[in-house]
Amino acid sequence: MPYFFPSIFAVVMYRVAHALGRRRATIPARAVMIVAQLLTGAEIDWRAQIGPGLFLEHPVGVVVGDGVVAGSNLVLGAAALLGANSFYQSRTRPKVGFPTLGNDVFVFAKASIIGPVEVGDRAVIGAHALVLANVPADAVARGVPAKSYVDGQQLSKGLT
Repeated sequence: MPYFFPSIFAVVMYRVAHALGRRRATIPARAVMIVAQLLTGAEIDWRAQIGPGLFLEHPVGVVVGDGVVAGSNLVLGAAALLGANSFYQSRTRPKVGFPTLGNDVFVFAKASIIGPVEVGDRAVIGAHALVLANVPADAVARGVPAKSYVDGQQLSKGLT
């Protein structure tokens, strides 16, 4: 009975909530999202657009914001955060935005990807990393703030 594993249950409930929301049943979608959060500890907004193959290694503390767009085969470690850089927008603050992730991205435990950044295909985000700028494809991002490494060499400007 694999549907009773919290990580699989959280993904199934996200898919159900997302399908309900696309059919304009927003109140039931939010209810499913809240039940999934209470039972698994993962908060995946039904408005997020996540491709097939989503896997949560340990769902407790995982947060995925409503504007996140992710490709297929996204793996999220425990307490990973994909969110906006601000709750409001004004003339003095930068544009509010959510991350966009490519295919086959792996985000380790407690890593945070904040704001309108792009993470390329097959990128790896290290544990506890704070990603505030773009990460190219096939790169490893680590540190606070995160710096990108490709083939073991740090990019000249850090993150692109």
